[in-house]
Amino acid sequence: MRKPSSLVFLGQFTLLTLALVSCGTQQAALPAAPQAQQASTAAQIVTVSVRAGTTEADLLSRYPGAKVLSLHADEGYAQLLATSQLLAMSQNVAAPALTGLSLRAQAVAVVATEPDLTLSANVGSDEAEAQGLTAWAGGQTAWAGGQTAWAGGLTGTGGMGALAGNAAAWTKLDLATAQKADLHLGQGVMVAVLDTGVDVNHLAFAGKLNTNWGWDYIGNDQDPSEENWASSGYSKSFGHGTAVTGIILQVAPNATIIPYRVLSPNGAGQLSNIIMAIGDAASKGAKVINLSLGTTTFSQALKDAVSSAIRSGAVVVASSGNSGDENVSYPARLSGDMQASLGGGLISVGSVNLDDKKSGFSTYGPSIDLVAPGEAVATAFPGNQRTNATGTSFAAPMVSGAAALAIASGKRDVVALYKALKATATVSNDASYSGRLGKGTLNIGKMMVSR
Repeated sequence: MRKPSSLVFLGQFTLLTLALVSCGTQQAALPAAPQAQQASTAAQIVTVSVRAGTTEADLLSRYPGAKVLSLHADEGYAQLLATSQLLAMSQNVAAPALTGLSLRAQAVAVVATEPDLTLSANVGSDEAEAQGLTAWAGGQTAWAGGQTAWAGGLTGTGGMGALAGNAAAWTKLDLATAQKADLHLGQGVMVAVLDTGVDVNHLAFAGKLNTNWGWDYIGNDQDPSEENWASSGYSKSFGHGTAVTGIILQVAPNATIIPYRVLSPNGAGQLSNIIMAIGDAASKGAKVINLSLGTTTFSQALKDAVSSAIRSGAVVVASSGNSGDENVSYPARLSGDMQASLGGGLISVGSVNLDDKKSGFSTYGPSIDLVAPGEAVATAFPGNQRTNATGTSFAAPMVSGAAALAIASGKRDVVALYKALKATATVSNDASYSGRLGKGTLNIGKMMVSR
């Protein structure tokens, strides 16, 4: 649904920023955002009912000045962004004006509204609970040659390979068996990463990114590169998307990443942008959508966007959050709802250490599907650097990579894949959280050889 011309919100209104949880840890201080990122006027996400064949033009003729976030005429709904003032004016259009509209435009009617709210990102509160593990680059050794073999000797076909620092994690997840089971290694599978952007020039990602299909929803352009606001050091979440991408490509080195920049370097992003990016990714044919982000507030619009992506044939993987309690963030918290309505397709992922014990920062509870190692995960960082990343943000991409491997091998049914990932998990041995860490720890090898 994303078109450059439709991304400009018409009228004299600015958008209220929604700060989402980028589910990782970070050490740098939070700098002030550029003035252009500040918000002053609330906007609403408006869900409207539509008829089959309804077009963007129909929507905008009924609600002029709104922005179309998504259009699902086959499902009977669309999502718009509008201020309450604009919405009220559109609702009060005189009958003669309405009769001048097409029948499809006349039929467009508001079903629900919700605010595009400002929330605080809960990044960093878990840092001490992660036993002081280094989250980001901080002067670590620069990337050398773009690839390092891991203990098992399997490096894939270039790019990230599988970093030696993750040997224990890959052994636990039986990555060697998984990658030997099907040598496609994710080839032909597009994975959408909705995050802070990606270092598109990183040596590890050469030939692995589809930037032509990516988009920067923060800057409103086609360059989804990471940006840094700090005058010295790193902004709070700078490098987050690069780290997530690096983990996916270690698991599925031949997958193609479509990067969407929906979070600023401080971890903040508008819900409206995430909804647009989810729809765009699904329409482009992404079969896996990685959401290492979240919010503590329920959003029907976000739920609808995820549901539509699953119906389109995409597996959606979401990190559970880093508050260390049972307050699993949305959309990960919606996994049970997706299972009830669609049979599955949204995989919520928490974090454990290499002993299968829950990470101190990881959320837990009945809405968790799987857990994966999320402490000091070796991965890429902007500027051809490597880093150790900690947080549920970095457990989720292990599952996204596993899904890409499976889809490339022919396991394309979303619900069947969702069930297979859960059925082949290694049951948790953490008695303190029995039944609250999903089906257990991701086992990629067992999943790939299962029938």
